[in-house]
Amino acid sequence: MATVVVIDTETTGLRPFDRLITLAAIRSVDGSSKYELLYRCFDPRKDSEASAVAVHGWDNWTTRFQDLFADHARELHAWLSSADTIVAHNAAFDLHYVNRELRKCEIAPLSATTFCTMEASRERWSGKVTLDACAERIGIRRTGEGHLAVEDAFIAWNLYRNLTGLPLVAPPATWGRPDNYRPPLPRPDGVLPRRSRKTPGKSGGLWAPSQRDDVFDASRPLAIITLHVAATNGRIEPGELAIIEGIVVRAAARRGLPHSPADVADVARRLADIGTSRNLLTRAVGAIVHDSDAREALPKIMATIAAAEGAITPDKRTALDQIKAAIVKRIRGD
Repeated sequence: MATVVVIDTETTGLRPFDRLITLAAIRSVDGSSKYELLYRCFDPRKDSEASAVAVHGWDNWTTRFQDLFADHARELHAWLSSADTIVAHNAAFDLHYVNRELRKCEIAPLSATTFCTMEASRERWSGKVTLDACAERIGIRRTGEGHLAVEDAFIAWNLYRNLTGLPLVAPPATWGRPDNYRPPLPRPDGVLPRRSRKTPGKSGGLWAPSQRDDVFDASRPLAIITLHVAATNGRIEPGELAIIEGIVVRAAARRGLPHSPADVADVARRLADIGTSRNLLTRAVGAIVHDSDAREALPKIMATIAAAEGAITPDKRTALDQIKAAIVKRIRGD
């Protein structure tokens, strides 16, 4: 049996050089009502036109926190290339943007046979052949006001089924977010800042780069305390790195971020590379003194540091005493 993949995209605009924001794809064996769903969102590296935002609903702040298309390009190419036929409503439009993104990643364009439900609808019916107009003809209505790529792909799939003599398939009760969606930080007032630079290859995590940076900054004071003790024998022991990872997990949880081992490991490695100095320790102590959550966490962390390698060495005991003295001095000074 032939494999059919139905796709739909949302973009920053309608110009040839606009970029993808979302891609949804439904894969099924032709004739079967069973299907697999792929739904991804991307940082297009540019703002959407206001008219495009009104259609797809992805504001220019939220898209800053999403993955690059390049992070998922090879996976998407393999998934879509499994099709014998690629179906879309206005297939030339969707495939232009998908293939453009693939070319930017130096990946070959899709080569499967295409079936355009818009062109097929034009041959069957007179009048409008927009997706909404065709959906109404076959008895389908949207569940929401906006155009979600995932719902549009499902409508296009049902339209394809109708055009090829197959029964319709009931949609799910709700449409979830893309599989790789990352929640944004609170939107700042005024004009949005420029998009931060991104490097492809971070798709193993669930946090946006700015979220990783935020967790890094929040974890830094307690991590420096740990590094100060670790520096007594010139290296970071596995137990001490685990303590830093625990600090990162705590900071992420305070920010409501999803648990992501890949992001935790990435931030912990960056923290472990900070090094240590008297100036860093002084600044870390000052930050902890003025952070009630850090003050609450510090005794447990220090106890964990002391027990990390079994019997505590004299050098580590001295380092811990130095930290206690610095904190007491800072509190009395304040």
